[in-house]
Amino acid sequence: MLRSKRVALVMGVLAALSVAVLAGDGFGFKCEDKDCGFKTTVVFGGGMLFEQATGWCHRCKKFQSVNWTRKGAPAAKVVPPPPPLAEVWNPGLGEVRNIYKCPGCGGGFMEVRKPGELTHCPACAKPGFKVDPDAPRLAVD
Repeated sequence: MLRSKRVALVMGVLAALSVAVLAGDGFGFKCEDKDCGFKTTVVFGGGMLFEQATGWCHRCKKFQSVNWTRKGAPAAKVVPPPPPLAEVWNPGLGEVRNIYKCPGCGGGFMEVRKPGELTHCPACAKPGFKVDPDAPRLAVD
């Protein structure tokens, strides 16, 4: 009986630690404009074995991403980072951001690194595009 409690405790601690080391997060977003109501899920950061850059493709009208093997990660096939189409200064963030080739249409999208950077709805361009507190949060490893 005591051994099974110890095993359960160790398993619980390991499960909690595994969530803490996840490399990426996915969030449900929704537009607060009642006439729009656009909803989507956006994943930031990739996983333990891969990196991911995500952004809105204006031509495809959806979030797109590019993936590559994380440096030092064991992999049967190493996928190199895609070369950015361009680097641009984002004056709203005060940072340089990469523009990547959209895998859907060949156009470009600007990398978005975290949920707080998405403030305007990509569908209607109005402010109020926020993480949906009722949507499940995804953990990517």
